[in-house]
Amino acid sequence: MQWLDPKTGHRTLFNIGISRPAHEVETVEKFLRLPIAGETRFILVARDTSFAGKVKAILKGTDPAGAILRRIEIKLITDFMNT
Repeated sequence: MQWLDPKTGHRTLFNIGISRPAHEVETVEKFLRLPIAGETRFILVARDTSFAGKVKAILKGTDPAGAILRRIEIKLITDFMNT
């Protein structure tokens, strides 16, 4: 899902992570290779903390310097729910 701020024109891409953590890492890596990635905020919405932790662990293994984790945000689906 993409959101475009009508005032600033900035884009945010929301990727809902519900498959396998390794697949979501592949999705993030593919997105970051696109030209639009430099101008678009990327938020991976994880289903729970365990899933988010697995994604982070894979990213740390493939990118020990942490460049990818600095370019994306990982949030939980509960962060978007009204309580």
